Amino acid sequence: MAGRALVIKPLFGSQGQGVRLLAPDAPFPVPMAEHVDGLYYLQHYVDSGEGAWHDHRVFIINGHAVGAMIVTAAAG
Repeated sequence: MAGRALVIKPLFGSQGQGVRLLAPDAPFPVPMAEHVDGLYYLQHYVDSGEGAWHDHRVFIINGHAVGAMIVTAAAG
């Protein structure tokens, strides 16, 4: 993952609490315990060029996509 921007997300959470963008090659920060409860995951950050973040979430059961949604950032 060296040289790529990453997103750190809590395993459990909502409303963007604890989600942070990590710059490429920046030192890895200690996750904020109040947001991630010691459980988090990393995703590659992909700039869509659309100006606002969004997630594509695909639900898979027995190897088959059974549903999907796009989660977008709320307008500030």
